[in-house]
Amino acid sequence: MSAKQLREAFAKNSRQSAVIELDGIGKIMIRELSLADLDMVDNEDTPNARAKNLALSIYTEDGAERVFNPDSQEDLDIIKAQGMRSIVNKITQAFTSKN
Repeated sequence: MSAKQLREAFAKNSRQSAVIELDGIGKIMIRELSLADLDMVDNEDTPNARAKNLALSIYTEDGAERVFNPDSQEDLDIIKAQGMRSIVNKITQAFTSKN
């Protein structure tokens, strides 16, 4: 493949997403983070970095809107209060199973 064809393939490639069901919450869509998302968060050396990553990736089931605002401390506190086993691990596993 030529460099031009490869560039076009990259441009057409979309981020992965999956709909998962969380016990007691319902169905959500999770979307793979873009490099821009990761750069934005990873350059912040704050205790909110992982919560921001999750906030950037959680959408309504139809993918129409993001559930949490990554710039809202209130939203980040909601995410940070979640149990690792019940919610955070399920979201993380959905990402890793797609790769």
